[in-house]
Amino acid sequence: MFDPFALPYVQDAVAEIVLLALAAGLLGTWIVLRGLAFHAHAVGTATFPGLVLADGLGFAAALGAPGAAALSPAGGAGAVRGRRDDAEHGPAVALVLVAC
Repeated sequence: MFDPFALPYVQDAVAEIVLLALAAGLLGTWIVLRGLAFHAHAVGTATFPGLVLADGLGFAAALGAPGAAALSPAGGAGAVRGRRDDAEHGPAVALVLVAC
């Protein structure tokens, strides 16, 4: 039953899974405690248009996805929300998320 774990590539995969689990657990806990779960979802969803544009325009997806993720929720939510500092971020992020 444990014979596959003797293979070197399986051992590498298990080590990567352990490292990713630790990092994702810490990051996920921080996101939930800060109340940023909706914002984290919005950034992940906003990368999709960047991937589509990168493929359509013929440049690397590694440039398109982070660019769209940085511009869409951050700049778009700021533009939708306006200059009011007392306004909540949630509705503005929701509108940008639907547009993405």
